[in-house]
Amino acid sequence: MEKKPNLKNSKKIIKKTKQQAIIAEFSEIGQKREKELQELDRIAKMLVKRDLELSEIREKREAELKELEKRAEDLEDSRRALMNMLEDVEGGRKKTEEEKNKTLAIITNFSDGLLVFDKENKLSLINPQAEEFFNVKTKEVVGADLSSLFQLVGFQPLINLLGREIKGIFRKELLIRENLILEISSIPLISGEEELGALVISHDITREKMVEKLKTEFV
Repeated sequence: MEKKPNLKNSKKIIKKTKQQAIIAEFSEIGQKREKELQELDRIAKMLVKRDLELSEIREKREAELKELEKRAEDLEDSRRALMNMLEDVEGGRKKTEEEKNKTLAIITNFSDGLLVFDKENKLSLINPQAEEFFNVKTKEVVGADLSSLFQLVGFQPLINLLGREIKGIFRKELLIRENLILEISSIPLISGEEELGALVISHDITREKMVEKLKTEFV
């Protein structure tokens, strides 16, 4: 005789199978959820790390920007200071140039002959009156030393009087040529303790000597 299926057991099996399926599904969902949470945690940590890195980079950039701004300010201050210095130098240069021009104008128009020698006894300046006294031109004699000047006939009496080292002289009479008698004085040019050269002054006393001679002859 064929045995009939047990409906009660079948229902239990079906119910149990469904429960197992549900449990498996929930387990799968849980595992999937766990993986998603792990992935989200990884992403969150990565984002936090990235935020920290970006924050550090931003702070570093801000510090660099502040440093650049400070350097720019320092450079601007230096530029202004330099411009002020240049303006002062330019002003000083103009003032010096003006003083130089005034001095040259005085020397040029001075009634006495002026000769300026440097510390190596080379002629560095001669004014027009001295050119006339010694019958020379500036371009011919400036830069020449005493030995070279002695080769010029007009300078020979003066070089003989001054000596090879330009000794100090005060109002010494010197016959340059007929009808020209000069009174020579030489003064050392000193700055602080350093001797820079010498100034030789030639004063024309020809007329005074002629008057003295006439007076003597008259007496």
